[in-house]
This record gives sequence, C-alpha cells and structure tokens, in this order.
Amino acid sequence: MQATVPRTPAPELPRRISLADSAKSGIELNHTPAHVAFAQRWAYHAARSGDRTNSAVATAAVVLVENAHAHTRSGLPGGGVRLVLTRGPFLLALEVTDDGPRPGQARYPLPRTRPDRTGLRLVEHLTIYWDWEGTGGGPLTVRAMFELP
Repeated sequence: MQATVPRTPAPELPRRISLADSAKSGIELNHTPAHVAFAQRWAYHAARSGDRTNSAVATAAVVLVENAHAHTRSGLPGGGVRLVLTRGPFLLALEVTDDGPRPGQARYPLPRTRPDRTGLRLVEHLTIYWDWEGTGGGPLTVRAMFELP
C-alpha cells in the first residue's frame, strides 16, 4: 500500500508577498475580475507618492493585470498574477508577472503598443519607461517605471 502525502492547501488569494527588501512590496492575485479592483487599490496605497503618481501606478496595475488575464494562463481558473512595487530614490518600478502562455500556445503575443490610448499605450503615456522580460514559453514580467514627485 502506498502512503499518501497530505497536500498543502493553496494559499488564499489575494495575499501579500513577504519580501526581504524593505523597498519592495508585493501581492499575488488570482484570475477573477474582482482581483483587478484589488490590484488597483493595493497599487494606489503601496505607491505612497501623492495622488497623481498613486493614480498613475494604480491605472497601470489595472491595465497590466487585465492584459495578463486576457492573454495568458493567468486569466484561466487556477491562474495567477504577481505584482511587485519597488521604491527607489527617484523612481517607482511596478512589475507584473503572469503565468505564461495559455495551454496549446507555444508562445503568446509579445507586449506591444497599439495606436489607441488603451492597454500598453496607456501605460506608455503614464510612465517614463516600460519594458518586459521573459521567454516565449514561460512567464512574462512587464515593468513600468514612474518618476517620484
């Protein structure tokens, strides 16, 4: 007879991430639309930089989480998104990491801006810089940089 190993229950989401660096704070979200609103509130308060910057960070967080939900495994049941906000002396960096491409997709469309003022074009308008890193078949992190007032 084979011994069964008890499964550790998945952590309840959303939840704050414990990070060793005091300049960083983070959260993990699931695939539900309610977590988009949670990301918005968290980003606004975590930015701690005045209403204008807080609003820009919160708006970018919404756009990036919605993009992750729409285009990656993060938007499927069991999927998740990780947000980390790093405070530097002059900049805030918001990093949003997805779960990688959806099943059946070897890759997903790489982040790019469109001519309208939605999605990444809006992030481009709100930030001083944005970029991404990751591999075609794995998780992708989009980073948005904000100037501190």
